[in-house]
Amino acid sequence: MFCSQDVSCSCLYAVFSLISDALLRLYDDSVWTVRNHISQWEARRSQEADYFLLHEIVRHGIHVSETLSVAIRSLDAIQHHHARFRAHNDLVRSEKGCENWDRVGTHFEFQLRFLQALLQRSDANNARIQNEISLVSAVHDGRYAVSMGRSSSISSPVRCGTTPLLRLTEALSRYLETRARKQHRSTTRCRCALQLVREAARACLSRRHALRLMANTCVT
Repeated sequence: MFCSQDVSCSCLYAVFSLISDALLRLYDDSVWTVRNHISQWEARRSQEADYFLLHEIVRHGIHVSETLSVAIRSLDAIQHHHARFRAHNDLVRSEKGCENWDRVGTHFEFQLRFLQALLQRSDANNARIQNEISLVSAVHDGRYAVSMGRSSSISSPVRCGTTPLLRLTEALSRYLETRARKQHRSTTRCRCALQLVREAARACLSRRHALRLMANTCVT
């Protein structure tokens, strides 16, 4: 992929060009390794989400983009120093020396363009993985909403079954109290009936609470 060149004593910057070639291979492998992990993640969307793996992909993607940004700034500085040194160096005055320096300068420019392309590829990888994170969050929220809907559908029969009974006992209790006041007497029979009604109401409330607990346990 990268052209190798001999180190010429007439161009001191040729050594940096060779070092950059070796680093570019590592950068290229890093970017496409992250891309391969993202593609594998996208292929297994229907399976259970591995949140730890998703976190690791994001972490490495951010690190790769950061490394590429630093490499671009460093290579750009080397290229500018090379151009200034070429303009004020006696070694470049010969025809052969000028050719060697121009070849190294051209290779620096290629390496810089290649790094910029890798950074764009890495940014695209980060955008893709952020899209996957949004999708996973949406699916999780949807499943939670469905679970809450099922919980409501299970507990609603409990409410429908106990509410009328509670209303009946409350109405009967008020009726007995009103009747006792109108007759200006509190007979044993009325007191017993009123006590039974109140105990039935308390039992109904206890039963309602137990049924709610059972419904929540079934949903969980």
